[in-house]
Amino acid sequence: MNISTLPRVNGRVAAGTCGACGYVNATTNADTMICAGCSTRVRLTYVAGNLNDRQPCDSRCQYAWGPNCSCSCGGDNHRAGYINPHLVPVWVRDRDRDRHTAKADKRAAQVAAAQQRAEDDRAVILDAHPELADLLTDRYAGPATSNFMLDMRAALLAGDMSPRQVEAACNAVNRDRERTARWSVWDAAHDAARTRGMRITAGRQTVTGVVIRLVEKQSTFTYHERTYFQVTVQDDDGRRFTGTLPEGLHPEWDGRWSDAYVGWPKRAPGQRITLTVTVKPPRPDDPLHAYYSHPRVPDGAARLLARPGTPAPDQGVDAPTATPAAPATPGSWADLFNTLNTLNT
Repeated sequence: MNISTLPRVNGRVAAGTCGACGYVNATTNADTMICAGCSTRVRLTYVAGNLNDRQPCDSRCQYAWGPNCSCSCGGDNHRAGYINPHLVPVWVRDRDRDRHTAKADKRAAQVAAAQQRAEDDRAVILDAHPELADLLTDRYAGPATSNFMLDMRAALLAGDMSPRQVEAACNAVNRDRERTARWSVWDAAHDAARTRGMRITAGRQTVTGVVIRLVEKQSTFTYHERTYFQVTVQDDDGRRFTGTLPEGLHPEWDGRWSDAYVGWPKRAPGQRITLTVTVKPPRPDDPLHAYYSHPRVPDGAARLLARPGTPAPDQGVDAPTATPAAPATPGSWADLFNTLNTLNT
């Protein structure tokens, strides 16, 4: 095509290829435009011109595929032939369509190959760790799923899990399985009590049962907000009581924030506790669940364990041997404190 037949360009030429149909659209001084082939919005890229007098400007520049120009026009006519879609030759449209089809086929083949590799790698992981198949169920796909389990599910679907990720995911799935099994037993006892027609009587009484839920909450009834724990206890008859866990049943603090102490609320379900409470009347729709107030710890009641499976501090565990303090050196802080205490007395 002769350069004289091109439309007059007023401003910078911007062009872009439609990802849906492969149609090349061009205009001036714009960042986006509607595709003339399929009416979808196309993002445009401005032409980057490089003046080269030794390279004449022809159809290779006027109907170029990319935004870079290196000919005698210096970018003035680069991709300008696409500005008026009615003047684009048929051979240019056929070339662009064939190129778009080839790129789409190549991309589809790459996606199919990547999916096949992911399936093969996922099959290898599931063969070694069958419990990870739970990650592919709807249980770990809902909005209530933690971000960690969502990440493990995505990694398994991609077939790309490191050994540490596999170990952490297996531990999490096994914990969820154990939690589900415990709740099945608790719910069965609760339903059996409802079938027998049992009810909760209000009043002051002593409750002994298994902790089935422990939730950390913030108190707003004081000037300074403080943390307390709401516990739900189910006794041997399937009745459930919910209220505040008294601090006298909290685990013994080992004097430091060690791994054995941090996170003890998550390890509390399944442990037995005893407390004296004032039970409120249950709701008519659930006679086997009631709230309580004024909890007290009976004499000799065992505390919760920070890490179940280990004996409590008062159950045969030898007290730690005190390490003798090192003698204070002359001029140390100990000498200064002793001097101050002597002066105060």
